[in-house]
Amino acid sequence: MQEIINLNPAEVFVTENKFTESLIEKWLKFSDVRQSSQYTYLKAIKQLLKFLNENKIFQPTRSDIENWRECLNQTHKPSSVQLYIIAVKLFFKFLAQNNIYPNIAEHIKSPKTDSEHKKDALTINQCQALLNTIDISNPKGLRDRAIISLMMTAGLRTIEVVRADVGDLHTFGEDVYLAIQGKGHDEKSAKVLVASQVNNFIKEYLATRKNLNADEPLFTSTSRRNFNQRMETQSISKLVKTKLREISIDDNRHTAHSLRHTAATQALLNGVPLLQVQQVLRHSNINTTLIYSHAIERMKNKSEQTVADAIFS
Repeated sequence: MQEIINLNPAEVFVTENKFTESLIEKWLKFSDVRQSSQYTYLKAIKQLLKFLNENKIFQPTRSDIENWRECLNQTHKPSSVQLYIIAVKLFFKFLAQNNIYPNIAEHIKSPKTDSEHKKDALTINQCQALLNTIDISNPKGLRDRAIISLMMTAGLRTIEVVRADVGDLHTFGEDVYLAIQGKGHDEKSAKVLVASQVNNFIKEYLATRKNLNADEPLFTSTSRRNFNQRMETQSISKLVKTKLREISIDDNRHTAHSLRHTAATQALLNGVPLLQVQQVLRHSNINTTLIYSHAIERMKNKSEQTVADAIFS
């Protein structure tokens, strides 16, 4: 049986309709989610409170939640609105379960998001050009080549690169695998194959570092601020974006995440079965992997050109 929190309904709303901090803290503790999710939940509640306060709404109803959602649709991406709606629905469910406030957010619909990826993959020529821009005459260049080649062949996210340690490299027969902590996981429970060429790049880079321990970051920073410390996701994103600009690719559809899309797209184009690509990318739902397959099929569909040839011939 769930714990009943003894709060008087009057405690829920105070001056200018602000929820008490203690109530929000109890909800977050009750939710039992990781720190990053708590941050998102809290951000969503603050967005709702701001809307309610600005409109002097002290006892919100379902229509108020719907109006707030419509305001979010004007200023936020659909994916962000989805997250906010999820958080608010969980919050009011929690309030209702503890007899604090009616569940006015139940069955509130979230906006639909596009089923297409927002980032573009690179072609083989672009991959080669990207790697050729890197000056490998110094440790930083050796590191950058190892990072970029690992991301574009194994489909790693920036956070997975950041979390990787030297001791996460494991040998199985003739192959080398990297244990990674994937998105939404607390442990390094997944493994990706490190291609032989990429493994050579990593070994060349690690040879520039002295007295390595297993728990040290696989890739370290070269900046003065945190020299030899674990890199940050922003640093890796900036690194990839800088190199992309050097080969004249400078738009919002090409970022560090494009390297993950490149791994998936090139795998499918070169005959890797869909289920194997799903395993490499660590998608829990194969429909996510199917997005890549559908995109490739669409690009191969030349119906428009066939129609144009018939008309203009």
